[in-house]
Amino acid sequence: MTSTTRRDLVNAIAAQMQLKQSVVNEIVYRTFEAITETLLREQRIELRGFGVFKIRTRAPRQARNPRTNARIVVPGRLIVSFKPGVEMKRKIAGSFLARADQHLPVQAKARVTPRATRGNLRSRPSAPPDLPPAV
Repeated sequence: MTSTTRRDLVNAIAAQMQLKQSVVNEIVYRTFEAITETLLREQRIELRGFGVFKIRTRAPRQARNPRTNARIVVPGRLIVSFKPGVEMKRKIAGSFLARADQHLPVQAKARVTPRATRGNLRSRPSAPPDLPPAV
């Protein structure tokens, strides 16, 4: 698995939008800077559909030095957490199901179904279309 870098994002956006890479690089850089500054100032930033970045405090904890076996106290610190939004979760789940579906044998593909929700339970037929109704 490879990681996508900021340069990869800039190249992809520049190609899609037919803009100079230098312009897109400046936009991406300033976007990341704005996110960081907002987190420092307000401790939370919500990007609808994408997710929520939040600064949390990690509590101090006991740890062990593996070389000396001595116990040490690791001080608490601030960390950035991210919780994906609903749209992002849907896209990732759909992508995962599509990839899993490609790698399954034909018999197993019939068993991969989306999670039941109130909406898709009502629209589901009472019997599969190729079977006669039960008597």
